[in-house]
Amino acid sequence: PIPDSMETHMYDHRAVDTAAQFFRAYSDGTLDACGKPFFMYVGFRKPHEPFFIPEKYFNPEYCYDLYQDPLDLPFNEPENVYPFNGFVMPPQPDTIYEDFFHLPEGGLGQYMAAFDSVYFDILEEIEDMDTLPNVADGLTEEQQIEILHRVHSANVAMAYVAAVRYLDAQIGRLLDSLAAYPELMNNTILVLASDHGFSLGEKRHWEKGALWETDQRVPLIISDMRAPLEQQVSAPVSLLDIFPTLCTMADIPMPEFTDGTPYLDGQDLSPLLAEPSRNMERPALSAY
Repeated sequence: PIPDSMETHMYDHRAVDTAAQFFRAYSDGTLDACGKPFFMYVGFRKPHEPFFIPEKYFNPEYCYDLYQDPLDLPFNEPENVYPFNGFVMPPQPDTIYEDFFHLPEGGLGQYMAAFDSVYFDILEEIEDMDTLPNVADGLTEEQQIEILHRVHSANVAMAYVAAVRYLDAQIGRLLDSLAAYPELMNNTILVLASDHGFSLGEKRHWEKGALWETDQRVPLIISDMRAPLEQQVSAPVSLLDIFPTLCTMADIPMPEFTDGTPYLDGQDLSPLLAEPSRNMERPALSAY
C-alpha cells in the first residue's frame, strides 16, 4: 500500500485526466478535429505488477506486520467457513496444491504452473527472513513456514484485488468524464478489454504464463451507446475480432491486401451483438 495522496500522480489516473481534457476540448470546439469523429485508445497499466496501490483500495485484513504477536491471520480460516473471517482465497483442493501434483510429473501442465516461479518467490520471502515470526506456540518450523507462506500469498492476492479496485475507479472516472458531454456519450461505441487473465495460486500457479482458462479468458464488453442493450454472448470470440467489428459498427471499409483479400484475421461480431443466441462454431485460439 502507498499513501492515498499519491493516486493523482499515478499513470492510470493521469491517463484519464488526459482523456477528460480531450473530451472537453472536442466538445467546446477548442480542439481542431476538422469536424470528424475520433478514435481514442486508453491503455491502463494496472492491475499489472508492481502492486503499489493507494491504501484505501486494500482489504482491511491486509497483514502489514508478520511479527505481530499474536499473528492475525488475514485469510478465511477454515477455508469454507461462513460468515467469512478473513480474505477469501481462490479455492484449493482438500490437500492444498493437490491439483498440481495430480498433473503428470515433468509434463506441460506442471511446467506451465511453475514457469513464473512466483510460488517459490513467495516461499523464499519467508524462508529468507532473518528471524522467523512466531505464528503460534507448539508448531514445528515447517508448520510455521507453511502458515506464513499462506499469509504472504493472501497479501499478494489482496494487493492484486486492490489494483483491480483502483483500475475500476479509473474506468468509472473515464466514463463520468465522457458522460459530462451527452452529445459525445450518446454517439460513442465503448469497448472494454484486457490482454490476459491472472492466476492467484490455483494449481500452485501465479500470474499469466499458462494456457488454462484463468489466464486466457479476458473481459470483453462492447457498448454501442447509440442504442445500448444489456445482453450476454456465450460464443467464443477473440480480441482479433474487435477491429473488424468496429469497422462495421462505424461504417468504415475493412482494410484489404492489394489483391482484394481480407487483411484482418478477426471476424465481425456485429451479428452476435444483434442476435446473442446465434450459433458461431469457431474456436478462439491462444498460444504461449
